[in-house]
Amino acid sequence: MCLKKTVHKIMELHSLQNNLPADSVAIHDRSPLLETEYRNKILDDLFEVKAFLNQWLIELRNENTTSLQHQVQAVAPLVLQQYSSDIIQTMLSDISSAISLLTNMKTRDMIMILKSKRFLDRLVNTMEEKNHQEAKLKDGLKELSCRHMELQNSMSSSWPKQEAAVAKTRELKKVCESTL
Repeated sequence: MCLKKTVHKIMELHSLQNNLPADSVAIHDRSPLLETEYRNKILDDLFEVKAFLNQWLIELRNENTTSLQHQVQAVAPLVLQQYSSDIIQTMLSDISSAISLLTNMKTRDMIMILKSKRFLDRLVNTMEEKNHQEAKLKDGLKELSCRHMELQNSMSSSWPKQEAAVAKTRELKKVCESTL
């Protein structure tokens, strides 16, 4: 990447960073992030800055250009001199997290909920179906519990009969053995 472009990009980044007012978040009825074109422009800019910072980081860490970097840094503006590779790495991670926040499924779903009536209707229908299935499964569990109790009662009532049958079988066995 050309050195002039690098310096220009750094100056832009620095001026953007310093010119943000403390109350830069304005409350609007609709966020511009809901608009696909706006979101795509922001993502394009973020990807461009990420690529620039990646390249700059590579150049800073490259041992073959260390002497050139020192010469450039000596004549570079103060804005350029204050950034070390650690700070650039932090910027890269911040930009990567911003990109992931803009592109993850939760964000997409939230935007779709706010923008699309059909998506919202489908989501409501899905939730109602799941609610119905949950109620059905709970009823099934209650019925299963009742059957379990009935079987336990049946087993406990048949236990004395089984014991009597076992005792009678033993008696018959003794009789058969004595007869033989």
